[in-house]
This record gives sequence, structure tokens and C-alpha cells, in this order.
Amino acid sequence: MAKYFITVTPDVETIVYAALRTYFFEEVKFATLFEHFGNLTISGTHPFARLMEQEQGTQIETAQYFPSVTGAVETDTLNTALASLSNRVEEVAITASEIADIKAKRNTHYLVTDEDLLALEELIAASSSGSILATDGMETSRRSNFVFEIWSQNPEVRGRIFDLMALFLTGSAQFEKLHEAEGIMIQEGSVNGQKSGIYNYDFGQALHGAVLRCDIDYSSRQYVLDTSVAVGGTITHSIVDITT
Repeated sequence: MAKYFITVTPDVETIVYAALRTYFFEEVKFATLFEHFGNLTISGTHPFARLMEQEQGTQIETAQYFPSVTGAVETDTLNTALASLSNRVEEVAITASEIADIKAKRNTHYLVTDEDLLALEELIAASSSGSILATDGMETSRRSNFVFEIWSQNPEVRGRIFDLMALFLTGSAQFEKLHEAEGIMIQEGSVNGQKSGIYNYDFGQALHGAVLRCDIDYSSRQYVLDTSVAVGGTITHSIVDITT
């Protein structure tokens, strides 16, 4: 008999950066709109950090890093709007479809060892009902305050990136993609920022900056399957909906 852990927590930063790349590169076609500036650098690593790595050289090459959008989670806290809800999750059915979802989203949503995943597959295969019971679990609703910095050598490009970013954070299409497919939700009313008036002169030329902030809600869960307690049965998934 053994215990197996499944941790379900979205990697919010990775998910958001991937969505931003699709939005800027494929949907609004930024490189075509601003053909003299190339595509954006979209990353969790600030371009200034990369430029500081070059300071030992004779010349700092800024062109390869700008224009840029950099994101960071400034704070990550309990979602107080849902604090009154119980975080105990019981009677969760882990089925073959759940295992398939783990395999498909392991890099962005699930934390589970190869050993535990293999054991869970074997337990499902041996179960007459086609499901196994996770007898204990915990769920918590979290809120990340995201900060995006925009930098460009050109103030007009900086401003247009800001406009496109603001539309990304408030657009219904992006909301549906991120919430329905990825399990995270941008709080539209929290989106705010500073579009102009931010400068940097540390790297041999004027760089023009902007800042956008927003709250992103998500849910983290951890299930524990204790095979000494129960295996098998038909149990309904118990999940808290963060939209309520």
C-alpha cells in the first residue's frame, strides 16, 4: 500500500507568456505592423538584466532585446474574495481522462513524478470501475498581481505595444482562451498602468518604458491517493469554480 500525490497548479507565468507570443506574433502580426523593429522579445527575464551581462564587453548591443514585454508576479496571495470557501476536497475520481490531461499539461499545470504517474495508470487499469479514489485533497484559490514592463527605443512603438497589451488583458477572446483552456482568469477591472513618462539612459541611448498591472486568479489543488484506504468506486469530481 502506498500514497500517491497529484499537484495541480497552473504555471501562470509560462501560460501568459505563451499566450502573449501567440497574440503578438500570429494574431495581430506585430512584426508586419512595425516591420522596421522586428518582433517583440517576450520573456520573464528583464532585458536590462541581459544588457548588464554585456557590460564587460566593449559595446552593448541593445537592438536584439527591444522592443520588449517582460512580465513578473509581484505578489501572490490567497484570493480573499473566496476565503470563506472550504479548501478541503474529498471524493475525487481520478480516471483515464485525468491521466491523459496530466500527460498533456504536465509542463504547465501538473506536478507529479514519473513513478506516481505510472502507478496511477496501473491502478486505473486494474480497477473494475475504471476510476480510482483520491481520498483526501486540498484546494486553494490564489491571486497573482502581474506586472508587465514594456520597453522600446521608439516612443510610438512603446505606446502601441501598451495599447495592444491593454486589449489583450481585457479582450473577451483572450479571457475565454485563458480561463476555459488554462484555468486562469484575468480580472478585467484590475487592469491599470502608466503608458508614458518612464525612461532609462543606462545603456547608451534613451529607452522608453511603460507599465501595466493586473490580477490573475487561479486555483491550486493537491490530491492524495492512499491505497490503504480505498481503491475503485464511482466518485464525482469536486472542484471549486473561481468564477463564482
